[in-house]
Amino acid sequence: MKNRKKRVKIIIPAVIIVLAAAALLFFLGRPGGTVPQGSGVVDPNAVSRAGDSDSFASIGENAWFYYDGHLVKYYDPALKKSFVLCSRSNCLHTGKNCEAWFGNDVFGESAIAGVAAEGNYVYVMSTGETEGSFDRERPVNYQIIRIDPSDGTRKVVAEFNNKMYDKPGDGKEYLINFDCGNVYVCNGIMWFRTQYMSTPGETVNDADVRWTQNIGVDLNSGKTINIGSRDYECRILTMGSGYVTYVHDEYDDTVLMREEFYEQLTEKGRVEYNGSTYNDYTDFLNAVKRNSGVTSKYYLYHLNDGTTEELFESKTVQVPALFDPSVLIQESRKTIFGSHNDLLLIREYLPDGKGEYSLRHIRASLYNIKDGSLEQFFESENGYIPSTMLDGLNGILADGSVIIYQYSEDGSKTEDWVYNVETKELRYIAAKEDVGYSFRPEGIWNGGFIGTVYQLNGFPEGAHGDYFPMSYAWISREDYLSGNMNALVRYKIK
Repeated sequence: MKNRKKRVKIIIPAVIIVLAAAALLFFLGRPGGTVPQGSGVVDPNAVSRAGDSDSFASIGENAWFYYDGHLVKYYDPALKKSFVLCSRSNCLHTGKNCEAWFGNDVFGESAIAGVAAEGNYVYVMSTGETEGSFDRERPVNYQIIRIDPSDGTRKVVAEFNNKMYDKPGDGKEYLINFDCGNVYVCNGIMWFRTQYMSTPGETVNDADVRWTQNIGVDLNSGKTINIGSRDYECRILTMGSGYVTYVHDEYDDTVLMREEFYEQLTEKGRVEYNGSTYNDYTDFLNAVKRNSGVTSKYYLYHLNDGTTEELFESKTVQVPALFDPSVLIQESRKTIFGSHNDLLLIREYLPDGKGEYSLRHIRASLYNIKDGSLEQFFESENGYIPSTMLDGLNGILADGSVIIYQYSEDGSKTEDWVYNVETKELRYIAAKEDVGYSFRPEGIWNGGFIGTVYQLNGFPEGAHGDYFPMSYAWISREDYLSGNMNALVRYKIK
């Protein structure tokens, strides 16, 4: 009996040690930080989304990269597990000694603004590690950093000086990237939106955004491309092989620009417009949009020679929001909503007999940038084309597929259709009410479609309250096109 009791006393601590070691190994991640081979994007022409409040992963061939707070991580779809991108053994991943760790930016939040897999490297968009401090005289630059997954070494590919210039009477001007969600990679170029801001006060909270610009960085050479204007709001819409499309929003009235608005506000203490008083520029612009409208001008920028050509312009119209028809939102009547090779997807809202517009009354056409031809392929009084999200808010997937929702008149059915711009085939997939959920393809991976599963209430699968999990599902091309939704493979990242 004594020997038995003695063995029990020895075995119990041994079990605890084994469990603790296993838990530590799980926390530390894959031993050695080894990333599966062939992790770059399969199609270089595809657009990889690499940001948006750590809610999206950059989908590589055998590993999906993302950031979680201060850490760069990757998900191995073969093992269905996440790992920290750190090769150091026994690393606790809690500070700068960790290869995957990035500190706080000037706002006291994680300095990581986007993570993208490209070729054999992982690229991080960093807004500068200042640990929450703000120095008007020595602002920290933000950088694009290349990480070698094999050993964790870092190299700065491009660096941007936040201190742009001093303007008498207007404080200091800095370049700060607020729009972290607009970080995309296509054909080896990382694109992101920037916002110029003035900081007349002593803290970053005193800053005021003045204008926007879009920047592309060649991840191999570090060469930068600037697209945009200081006078108007500018947004990149689609990225393709050899070109980028973008839009300038120009106001119909002689509207005050940011600088003029705040000069008048400083001088008079208020800005008056259409019988109301404003002291916030965003509120002022929204009032202008409601009362006078906006003209959106669409452009094609050629990457090979830096030339720009105007494609068309479109007025803003008021349409009822899908989530609440009593709320009217401003939408450009005609817009570029996707690109594939030499084709641009043009989505247009159409008026009814009373001249009123709806987000579901649409026409879809393809514009050929080579010959200027326009071919309509879809029109519906009760349809909708969603963005593909993973492919950079592009309405066309990398294989040429356009996802279309068709609603029944009584609202009881939502049918999923897919149109392929290459084969010109329109195919019915399934009705979400019959399946019990809706699968939205958002990218091409492993010979099939990868995307998000949505519940019938419109929220992602697994979401509850304010919680939206990062999770994807995959299905082969054959199963999807035949409507076999039971073949979906789920991946829960976090």
